[in-house]
Amino acid sequence: MDEYQNIKEAFQSEAIEGVIFDFEGTLFFFDIDWESLKKELHTTHVLPHADAFIGPTLIHLKRTQEDLYNRGLTIIQRFESEAYEQGKCNEKLIELIKTISQKRIGVFSMNTSSVINKFIDQYLSKVTIDPIMSIESIIEPKPSRIDLEKIAKYWNLPKDQIMFIGNSHFDRDSGKMAGIRTILVNHQQ
Repeated sequence: MDEYQNIKEAFQSEAIEGVIFDFEGTLFFFDIDWESLKKELHTTHVLPHADAFIGPTLIHLKRTQEDLYNRGLTIIQRFESEAYEQGKCNEKLIELIKTISQKRIGVFSMNTSSVINKFIDQYLSKVTIDPIMSIESIIEPKPSRIDLEKIAKYWNLPKDQIMFIGNSHFDRDSGKMAGIRTILVNHQQ
């Protein structure tokens, strides 16, 4: 049985009332030129060095240096927007989401809200997705339990009624840390 069949069966379970999705590599596939992005973030002094992790650095800057944070966010939005134009949606998950639109659906992603909202407008405009936890609103970078727990609290649901769908070890670890059932999709499909 493939992971999509597992997800479909879990969606249909009455025990699951809320589903949280990662974005990049889960709902949507796109190739960001990470090397060029990191180089530009470094030359504009957003990253201390070109090998620094983008998410943790940006979240730190959000708390400490708003001007650098805003500069970095603008650069990331541009790279994501350009990559989005060449990307593609995960059609299997889109169809599954449409079958569970009566359940609570949210997004927890290190991507920007602009690219996530563009995707929702294009593919899921008739589905209520709330909350959307993006790089602008998350408290800690993945892996972290904090933002998944924040979504559970927002929905007022126990963790055993929530499922998290992701594609990376960061997603798996976040779900495990939060005590939320997590299913990984193969981002190569």
